[in-house]
Amino acid sequence: MDVFTKSIIRGDIVKSWEQFADNRKTIVYCHSTLFSKEVAKTFNDAGIKAVHADAKTPKIQREKIMSDFKEGKIKVLCNVDLVSEGFNVPDCSCVVLLRPTQSLVVYLQQAMRAIRYQQNKQAIIIDQVNNFSIFGLPDQQREWTLNDREKHTFSEKSEGIAIKTCPQCFAVILASKIKCPLCNFSFEAELKKIEEDRQAKLKAIKDEEKRVKEIADKKPQELKSIEELYIYAREHNYKAGWAYYRAKQQGWLK
Repeated sequence: MDVFTKSIIRGDIVKSWEQFADNRKTIVYCHSTLFSKEVAKTFNDAGIKAVHADAKTPKIQREKIMSDFKEGKIKVLCNVDLVSEGFNVPDCSCVVLLRPTQSLVVYLQQAMRAIRYQQNKQAIIIDQVNNFSIFGLPDQQREWTLNDREKHTFSEKSEGIAIKTCPQCFAVILASKIKCPLCNFSFEAELKKIEEDRQAKLKAIKDEEKRVKEIADKKPQELKSIEELYIYAREHNYKAGWAYYRAKQQGWLK
């Protein structure tokens, strides 16, 4: 088991699934066959029917797995790049992203498996590898072009619509939302605190600017500390040595 696999398994994928998507028909996207099998085993160990499939799974067995998943005999389908484009299971209402990608197309294909239309369905996307921080929300408006896209690195943040994470249910939502559409958590107190902090910082900046101006307007003999000497020197474009010499004259330095 590689380091990435161990890290995700330790992140307790089953616990997250039970918390946010319990009992939903789910597709899990993994980065390797070994990883996918480990994830399926983790679900099965928790009493949740899960099966792994990939391109090397024998055709008859793979078709049986897909049929059982569509019929609801399998709750969680773990795979590696197998059920992205064209796989249609409208009552699949959850996908779990455990495969980092630099491809917007791959991200959208995988995320959209849970968004296939079904009346009154609410899709859940559990992104445990932070693909959303690169590409933003899967349903946001995008400008498509035939020109080559600039490559992303995993340290880059999405340059699209601003998003934020709800501290109560961890849903990723538009930054403009005052309430979380999933759990109704209110951001009003948080926004109020942000505005209060902003006003406090502005006041501190203005107070400091006022203090510096008052010091700069004094006569050198009116200055009362070494700090005021250095501020005075800076504001009058004096060399730092001037403040040091004045401080020595005042007996503030030995």
